[in-house]
This record gives sequence, C-alpha cells and structure tokens, in this order.
Amino acid sequence: MHYEYEEVHNTNNTLIMAMDDNDLVHRSFFFGPKEKRALRNQLPSSPGPCSTFEVLMACAWKCRTIAFAIDPNEVVPFSCLINIRGKHGFDLPLGYYGNAFVYPASITKAGMLYTYPFEYGIRLLKKAKAKMSKEYVKSVADLMVIKGRPLFLQPWNYIVSNLTFVGFGDVDFGLEKKAIYGGVARAL
Repeated sequence: MHYEYEEVHNTNNTLIMAMDDNDLVHRSFFFGPKEKRALRNQLPSSPGPCSTFEVLMACAWKCRTIAFAIDPNEVVPFSCLINIRGKHGFDLPLGYYGNAFVYPASITKAGMLYTYPFEYGIRLLKKAKAKMSKEYVKSVADLMVIKGRPLFLQPWNYIVSNLTFVGFGDVDFGLEKKAIYGGVARAL
C-alpha cells in the first residue's frame, strides 16, 4: 500500500482554516545534545533503538498536530523522503543523475497522536522506513506509470527530509563562508 499517494477524505475544514499562509509562522528549531537527551529520556526502552532523526520527527509530528488543533478524527500523514543513492542493494546506472528517492508515508488519526506518547509516532515512522526495499521502490515506479504520476498525499501531510549527511559544509558557493543551513529561507 502506498499511503503517500492515496486520497484522504477528511471531513472537517480545519485544514483550510489552519493553512492560511498569512497566519503561519515559520521557525527553525535547533536541537543540541541537551534537548535530544531530554526527548530520549521520555522514551521507554520498548521502541528499541531509535535514530535521532526518528525521535525528533516523531516529536515534531505530534507537536505540529497539536499546534494546528487538528480534529481528532482527521488523518494526519507523515512522509519522509528517502534517497536511495548509495544505499545497499540499490544500484543506479552509471551516469544516472535523475531523481532517486521515495517518500513512504505513515498515517494515523490526529486523536491517536494526541492520546499516545510520542513513541507511538516513532513506531509508525520505523514501520514506514522498514517498507524501503528494492521491491517497494519498483512498486512506486510502477505506480507512477499506472496512475500517471499522481500527486503525493496532500491534506495535513508533513513531509520531511533528513539533510544531516547532504554535505552542505563541503559545497563552495563562491563565498567566504560555508553553508550551514538548508531549510526554509523565511524560517530563520
């Protein structure tokens, strides 16, 4: 199942009311060791090993849902861009410079994110990431052909990408300083 391309039929208007760009505030959040430790201390040992990305994104997904006061019965998806370049088992043809990513989605109802601790979100993210296989990538490619490049899931979809290892610090933009930020320009 490719939730990232399925149509969601939420019944309330909270999306339209909340997504007025004039009312949105764009901010960046930087998490240091102290903040990461505080989040990890809230987790029981049951979700197993978690990456920092999983912990931060599950927390952000829950907080975003709460901040928008989304109706508890509305579906709130989370999509994580995953680049297949350099991943074991994904051999791209030499010289291929096109897109090589997928974004598997986790879905739940807002009420579930409200009710359960944020480790619930971690479990959902891990489940979506676990779908990432050669067969899954081929299935996405097939879906693109069969459905004619459908749009990704839109209502309330929280799409993120982990840019930790992109290498912005190694890019020379011809300036004296190296790049240290790759997020939304107006969020700073």
